[in-house]
Amino acid sequence: MLTLTSGDLIASGGHRSCYYHPHNPNRCIKILHSDSAVRDETREIQYFNVLRRRKINWQMIARLYGKVETTLGSGVEFDLIRDNDGAVSRPLAWYLEQHDPALNQAAVVATEQVVNNLLEQNVIFRDLIAENILLQKLGENRFNPVVVDGVGHNDFIPLCNYSAYLGRKKNLRKWHRDKHNWFGRFNQVNHQIFSFAGLR
Repeated sequence: MLTLTSGDLIASGGHRSCYYHPHNPNRCIKILHSDSAVRDETREIQYFNVLRRRKINWQMIARLYGKVETTLGSGVEFDLIRDNDGAVSRPLAWYLEQHDPALNQAAVVATEQVVNNLLEQNVIFRDLIAENILLQKLGENRFNPVVVDGVGHNDFIPLCNYSAYLGRKKNLRKWHRDKHNWFGRFNQVNHQIFSFAGLR
């Protein structure tokens, strides 16, 4: 059993809290809030098993390693995304909120990259919000975008797992609903966010 304390907390979201792994600086552990549905986590684990069997490229997706037991309850172990200086990477939302044209432009390019990567690999997302994408800093205004949450689906018959055509339709349908929230939140860069094919 892994020992976690409040001092290990990285961030807390709507359904889970994320903690530093006590023994591996490049891993984190996500613990469900007491009022969150365990079935969603089970579906997530099952979907990542599908992706593992398909041998996808994990460069832009935080890998899930499996369940672990901790002093705060059962959790799921993931990659912890760090910048080139070792700091934990910031979310895409942070970069889009900065009043810095160069950073804004880099964030928009990263958004295009990660959406197109998910479409090309037929990785289904259920919640592609700007807080669920981290920008791993590689250098001055150079980033690798990494999806750290919101991957998977709850389809009873998972046809989209095996059909790139159906998966792309599902992803684009979801994105076209969600992107309007991005448009409203990031006013200073909204003219750029929809300027490329991946987000139309």
